[in-house]
Amino acid sequence: VEEALDVIAEYARDRGISRVVVNLSLGSTIEEEVESLQTMIDSLDADTFLLCCAPDFWKDGATGEWHADHPSAYAATRDHVISVGESDVDDKVRTPFETMTLADAKEITLVAPGEDAYTTLRHDPSDAAATAYGEADGTSMACPMVAGVASLMWSVSPWLTPAQIRSCMVEAAVELDEVGGVTFRRLEAEGALLAVRADIKRGTTDLAFVDVAAGDEERKAIEM
Repeated sequence: VEEALDVIAEYARDRGISRVVVNLSLGSTIEEEVESLQTMIDSLDADTFLLCCAPDFWKDGATGEWHADHPSAYAATRDHVISVGESDVDDKVRTPFETMTLADAKEITLVAPGEDAYTTLRHDPSDAAATAYGEADGTSMACPMVAGVASLMWSVSPWLTPAQIRSCMVEAAVELDEVGGVTFRRLEAEGALLAVRADIKRGTTDLAFVDVAAGDEERKAIEM
Protein backbone atom coordinates (compact mmCIF):
# COMPACT_ATOMS: atom_id res chain seq x y z
CA VAL A 1 0.00 0.00 0.00
CA GLU A 2 2.78 2.42 0.94
CA GLU A 3 4.56 1.73 -2.35
CA ALA A 4 1.35 2.28 -4.33
CA LEU A 5 0.68 5.61 -2.61
CA ASP A 6 4.28 6.67 -3.16
CA VAL A 7 3.78 6.05 -6.88
CA ILE A 8 0.54 8.06 -6.84
CA ALA A 9 2.20 10.93 -4.96
CA GLU A 10 5.14 10.99 -7.36
CA TYR A 11 2.80 10.91 -10.36
CA ALA A 12 0.85 13.85 -8.94
CA ARG A 13 3.99 15.87 -8.19
CA ASP A 14 5.49 15.29 -11.63
CA ARG A 15 2.33 16.49 -13.35
CA GLY A 16 1.46 19.34 -11.05
CA ILE A 17 -1.69 17.65 -9.77
CA SER A 18 -2.74 19.29 -6.52
CA ARG A 19 -5.91 17.29 -5.76
CA VAL A 20 -5.92 13.51 -5.39
CA VAL A 21 -8.75 11.22 -4.27
CA VAL A 22 -7.75 7.71 -3.16
CA ASN A 23 -10.21 4.88 -2.55
CA LEU A 24 -8.85 2.44 0.04
CA SER A 25 -10.64 -0.84 0.65
CA LEU A 26 -8.30 -2.29 3.24
CA GLY A 27 -7.56 -2.23 6.94
CA SER A 28 -5.89 -3.89 9.88
CA THR A 29 -5.89 -4.14 13.66
CA ILE A 30 -2.40 -5.72 13.88
CA GLU A 31 -0.10 -3.36 15.77
CA GLU A 32 2.81 -3.45 13.31
CA GLU A 33 0.51 -2.92 10.33
CA VAL A 34 -1.37 -0.13 12.09
CA GLU A 35 1.93 1.68 12.75
CA SER A 36 2.85 1.30 9.10
CA LEU A 37 -0.53 2.66 8.02
CA GLN A 38 -0.17 5.63 10.36
CA THR A 39 3.24 6.43 8.88
CA MET A 40 1.72 6.21 5.42
CA ILE A 41 -1.20 8.52 6.28
CA ASP A 42 1.02 11.09 7.97
CA SER A 43 3.45 11.15 5.04
CA LEU A 44 0.78 12.34 2.63
CA ASP A 45 0.09 16.03 2.05
CA ALA A 46 -3.20 16.79 3.80
CA ASP A 47 -3.77 19.69 1.39
CA THR A 48 -3.55 17.39 -1.63
CA PHE A 49 -4.81 13.93 -0.68
CA LEU A 50 -8.33 12.93 0.32
CA LEU A 51 -8.41 9.32 1.49
CA CYS A 52 -11.75 7.51 1.33
CA CYS A 53 -11.54 4.36 3.45
CA ALA A 54 -13.81 1.31 3.57
CA PRO A 55 -13.63 0.06 7.16
CA ASP A 56 -14.00 -3.36 8.63
CA PHE A 57 -14.95 -3.57 12.29
CA TRP A 58 -13.70 -5.29 15.39
CA LYS A 59 -15.48 -5.86 18.68
CA ASP A 60 -13.99 -4.98 22.05
CA GLY A 61 -14.57 -8.06 24.18
CA ALA A 62 -14.53 -6.04 27.40
CA THR A 63 -17.09 -3.44 26.42
CA GLY A 64 -18.98 -5.15 23.61
CA GLU A 65 -18.49 -2.07 21.43
CA TRP A 66 -17.50 -2.06 17.79
CA HIS A 67 -14.62 -0.04 16.35
CA ALA A 68 -13.43 0.74 12.84
CA ASP A 69 -10.07 -0.69 11.89
CA HIS A 70 -7.18 1.37 10.53
CA PRO A 71 -6.76 3.49 8.43
CA SER A 72 -10.50 4.22 8.61
CA ALA A 73 -10.28 5.03 12.33
CA TYR A 74 -7.99 7.97 11.53
CA ALA A 75 -11.06 9.81 10.22
CA ALA A 76 -11.74 10.72 13.86
CA THR A 77 -8.56 12.80 14.04
CA ARG A 78 -7.58 13.68 10.45
CA ASP A 79 -9.68 15.92 8.23
CA HIS A 80 -8.30 14.50 4.98
CA VAL A 81 -9.55 10.99 5.82
CA ILE A 82 -13.16 9.90 5.24
CA SER A 83 -14.37 6.64 6.75
CA VAL A 84 -17.40 5.28 4.89
CA GLY A 85 -19.99 3.09 6.57
CA GLU A 86 -22.75 1.25 4.75
CA SER A 87 -26.45 1.87 4.28
CA ASP A 88 -28.91 -0.70 2.95
CA VAL A 89 -31.58 -0.68 0.25
CA ASP A 90 -34.10 0.67 2.79
CA ASP A 91 -31.83 3.64 3.55
CA LYS A 92 -30.95 2.28 6.99
CA VAL A 93 -27.52 2.05 8.57
CA ARG A 94 -26.26 -1.52 8.46
CA THR A 95 -24.79 -3.36 11.46
CA PRO A 96 -22.67 -3.39 13.58
CA PHE A 97 -23.51 0.22 14.45
CA GLU A 98 -26.23 -0.66 16.96
CA THR A 99 -23.66 -0.90 19.74
CA MET A 100 -21.39 2.01 18.83
CA THR A 101 -21.17 4.94 21.21
CA LEU A 102 -20.76 8.55 20.05
CA ALA A 103 -16.99 8.45 20.58
CA ASP A 104 -16.71 5.35 18.41
CA ALA A 105 -19.01 6.83 15.78
CA LYS A 106 -16.46 9.57 15.09
CA GLU A 107 -14.51 6.85 13.31
CA ILE A 108 -17.30 6.80 10.69
CA THR A 109 -17.60 10.05 8.73
CA LEU A 110 -20.75 9.13 6.83
CA VAL A 111 -22.44 6.16 5.19
CA ALA A 112 -23.26 5.39 1.56
CA PRO A 113 -25.32 2.71 -0.22
CA GLY A 114 -23.49 -0.58 -0.01
CA GLU A 115 -26.10 -3.34 -0.25
CA ASP A 116 -26.84 -5.31 -3.44
CA ALA A 117 -24.33 -3.29 -5.46
CA TYR A 118 -23.77 -4.65 -8.96
CA THR A 119 -20.04 -5.07 -9.38
CA THR A 120 -17.22 -7.20 -10.71
CA LEU A 121 -16.65 -10.50 -8.90
CA ARG A 122 -13.46 -12.38 -8.24
CA HIS A 123 -13.45 -15.29 -10.69
CA ASP A 124 -11.29 -17.59 -12.78
CA PRO A 125 -11.20 -16.07 -16.30
CA SER A 126 -10.25 -19.44 -17.75
CA ASP A 127 -13.55 -20.88 -16.54
CA ALA A 128 -16.18 -20.17 -19.20
CA ALA A 129 -18.94 -20.76 -16.66
CA ALA A 130 -17.49 -18.31 -14.12
CA THR A 131 -19.56 -15.26 -13.24
CA ALA A 132 -17.67 -12.00 -13.70
CA TYR A 133 -20.43 -9.70 -12.47
CA GLY A 134 -22.96 -9.88 -9.69
CA GLU A 135 -24.26 -8.29 -6.50
CA ALA A 136 -22.17 -7.69 -3.41
CA ASP A 137 -22.54 -5.96 -0.04
CA GLY A 138 -20.21 -4.08 2.24
CA THR A 139 -18.29 -0.88 2.89
CA SER A 140 -16.11 -1.74 -0.12
CA MET A 141 -19.20 -1.11 -2.24
CA ALA A 142 -20.09 2.10 -0.40
CA CYS A 143 -16.66 3.74 -0.31
CA PRO A 144 -16.20 4.19 -4.10
CA MET A 145 -19.44 6.18 -4.19
CA VAL A 146 -17.96 8.71 -1.78
CA ALA A 147 -14.67 8.82 -3.68
CA GLY A 148 -16.54 9.41 -6.92
CA VAL A 149 -18.63 12.24 -5.49
CA ALA A 150 -15.49 13.83 -4.01
CA SER A 151 -13.92 13.80 -7.47
CA LEU A 152 -17.00 15.48 -8.94
CA MET A 153 -16.93 18.12 -6.20
CA TRP A 154 -13.32 18.94 -6.98
CA SER A 155 -14.12 19.13 -10.69
CA VAL A 156 -16.53 21.96 -9.80
CA SER A 157 -14.38 23.74 -7.19
CA PRO A 158 -10.77 22.54 -7.47
CA TRP A 159 -9.49 25.24 -5.10
CA LEU A 160 -11.19 23.65 -2.07
CA THR A 161 -9.01 21.70 0.34
CA PRO A 162 -9.60 18.03 1.20
CA ALA A 163 -10.95 19.13 4.59
CA GLN A 164 -13.43 21.48 2.92
CA ILE A 165 -14.58 18.79 0.50
CA ARG A 166 -15.18 16.48 3.44
CA SER A 167 -17.01 19.21 5.37
CA CYS A 168 -19.32 20.03 2.45
CA MET A 169 -20.03 16.35 1.87
CA VAL A 170 -20.95 15.74 5.51
CA GLU A 171 -23.11 18.88 5.74
CA ALA A 172 -24.97 17.85 2.59
CA ALA A 173 -25.53 14.29 3.76
CA VAL A 174 -29.01 13.12 4.75
CA GLU A 175 -29.60 12.30 8.39
CA LEU A 176 -30.76 8.73 8.91
CA ASP A 177 -32.60 7.32 11.91
CA GLU A 178 -30.71 7.35 15.18
CA VAL A 179 -28.85 4.09 15.79
CA GLY A 180 -27.26 3.26 19.13
CA GLY A 181 -27.60 6.86 20.28
CA VAL A 182 -25.90 8.19 17.14
CA THR A 183 -27.41 9.93 14.12
CA PHE A 184 -25.50 8.84 11.04
CA ARG A 185 -25.53 10.76 7.76
CA ARG A 186 -25.88 9.20 4.32
CA LEU A 187 -24.10 10.54 1.24
CA GLU A 188 -26.24 12.88 -0.88
CA ALA A 189 -24.48 13.51 -4.19
CA GLU A 190 -26.68 16.33 -5.48
CA GLY A 191 -26.49 18.27 -2.22
CA ALA A 192 -22.72 17.83 -2.05
CA LEU A 193 -22.31 19.26 -5.55
CA LEU A 194 -24.64 22.17 -4.79
CA ALA A 195 -22.56 22.93 -1.70
CA VAL A 196 -19.49 23.62 -3.82
CA ARG A 197 -21.14 25.69 -6.55
CA ALA A 198 -19.59 28.82 -7.94
CA ASP A 199 -20.96 30.91 -5.06
CA ILE A 200 -18.21 29.47 -2.86
CA LYS A 201 -15.32 31.71 -3.83
CA ARG A 202 -11.71 30.62 -4.12
CA GLY A 203 -10.07 30.18 -0.73
CA THR A 204 -13.19 30.82 1.33
CA THR A 205 -13.83 28.95 4.56
CA ASP A 206 -17.56 29.70 4.49
CA LEU A 207 -19.15 26.47 3.31
CA ALA A 208 -22.76 27.56 3.58
CA PHE A 209 -25.20 26.13 1.06
CA VAL A 210 -26.27 28.23 -1.90
CA ASP A 211 -29.69 28.50 -3.49
CA VAL A 212 -29.29 28.94 -7.24
CA ALA A 213 -32.55 29.84 -8.91
CA ALA A 214 -33.63 27.75 -11.88
CA GLY A 215 -32.47 29.34 -15.12
CA ASP A 216 -30.03 31.71 -13.38
CA GLU A 217 -27.20 30.93 -15.75
CA GLU A 218 -24.99 33.80 -14.60
CA ARG A 219 -24.88 32.58 -11.01
CA LYS A 220 -24.45 29.02 -12.20
CA ALA A 221 -21.24 29.95 -14.01
CA ILE A 222 -18.21 28.50 -12.28
CA GLU A 223 -15.69 31.08 -11.10
CA MET A 224 -12.26 29.55 -11.63
